[in-house]
Amino acid sequence: MPKSLKLGPSLEFATITLAKKHFDPFRTGGELNQDVPPDQFSQLKLLYERYCANTDFLLPSTVAAFFPTMEKRGGGYTRCLGVRFADGTSKTFSLDKALSAVASAD
Repeated sequence: MPKSLKLGPSLEFATITLAKKHFDPFRTGGELNQDVPPDQFSQLKLLYERYCANTDFLLPSTVAAFFPTMEKRGGGYTRCLGVRFADGTSKTFSLDKALSAVASAD
């Protein structure tokens, strides 16, 4: 049975593939290292906080922003999402890993 994602009333996806199709433009669109707009921020915040809760990752402080960025992986660079916290620290995260960690088999 496919895994679904439910982040809220307007953010329900029957499969991880559909969720990725929705969230991927947040990663691939926009200017590198520029904060995503407020509507994307609120959706990413729901996803990221659920991802952290499901993986027992303790947030260093409140999430302040998300932004598309580049990260060196393997032999090259890949576009990914960055998250900046209220304490000024930032890190990158994998959209695929976040979606998989939040998905549940119904």
